[in-house]
Amino acid sequence: MALGRTDLLNEAKKLELQGLEKYKIDPACMPKLDKLLHDVFAIRRPKPIDYHNRRDLIRIFNAISKELYGNFGNSPVVEGYGSFVMDLFSVRSDLDLSVNFNNSVGNLSRDMKIKTLRKFAKKFFPTSK
Repeated sequence: MALGRTDLLNEAKKLELQGLEKYKIDPACMPKLDKLLHDVFAIRRPKPIDYHNRRDLIRIFNAISKELYGNFGNSPVVEGYGSFVMDLFSVRSDLDLSVNFNNSVGNLSRDMKIKTLRKFAKKFFPTSK
């Protein structure tokens, strides 16, 4: 059974208090801890080039899609989602991508979706035959 919003908030508050009791932090150290966390965040935070590289990768995947399927309205579109789109990614995190077809194609069967992914895979990993 799922807990309600109020129950979840109460549980979170209880666990937070337990954590504070378990790990006592001297209030005099808080400015140093704050600075440390800020510095770590600044170092781990993606730079403009990281955003550019990820957008460029999505652009390249879409160019490959047009190469494979032609420049028609029914070629798949590759889009980012997840941590990158929500701006929660780090330099070393993965890039979540989805391959989407135009609504005019309708619902694709599972086999067609697999064939599409295999077509992309062959582009990246051509067989030596």
